[in-house]
Amino acid sequence: MNSLGSFGSGSVLDDEETEGARRATGVSSSSSRRPPPDPAVPEKAKRRRFTAEYKVRIVREVDRCKAPGEVGAILRREGLYSSLLTEWRRQRDRVAKAGRICLAHSPHPGSVR
Repeated sequence: MNSLGSFGSGSVLDDEETEGARRATGVSSSSSRRPPPDPAVPEKAKRRRFTAEYKVRIVREVDRCKAPGEVGAILRREGLYSSLLTEWRRQRDRVAKAGRICLAHSPHPGSVR
């Protein structure tokens, strides 16, 4: 008996081996390949970056809102999440607090640099 056991030359196994490697599922590796990625679709979404001026403008606009739903309308228009607005407000408050501390500890309290 040859090394192929009961399968001799010209059997189905020989034909499959010439077509390419087979997986345990019986699907050939060539048929399971993914098509090449579409060049029109970006590989990975890029994070949006917001300038300080943009953040200040949005926070001020939201702070002027009085009627129910106005804040939500701004967030939808700009494509923002409320969590970003919360973070931007915290940043604004930290900067304002740091500015007050710097002025309080200034060597010349009456002068503004």
